[in-house]
Amino acid sequence: MKVAITELNVIKPLILRHAVEEEARLMRPIMWEHKDESEESIIILRYHRPLVDFFDHRLPNLDKLPEQVARREVGIFVKELRKHHLEEEKTVFPLALKANSQYEKGSQTLSTRRPVRA
Repeated sequence: MKVAITELNVIKPLILRHAVEEEARLMRPIMWEHKDESEESIIILRYHRPLVDFFDHRLPNLDKLPEQVARREVGIFVKELRKHHLEEEKTVFPLALKANSQYEKGSQTLSTRRPVRA
């Protein structure tokens, strides 16, 4: 169990940084280009909050729990993390890719327009 706790502490900053960056980079184009299709993506990305909760509140106390309970906590976390990543790949990433492509096209169109003269 000590190895699992150590490994989780090692990956904690990577996962948390990924979650923050992902929300910032993906949600803007989705909300801009596909607001009517964004509800499921928002729900999936909100799962980042329980990840933060696990790392901030459960992980520091795992070594104080009975071994079997700690193993179950880690198992649940890993299972939920995998489920979350599959949901992102199935729903969020395709919509974000589509939205980003449209978002960038819109930005290029705006930046290449000639100024209107009065």
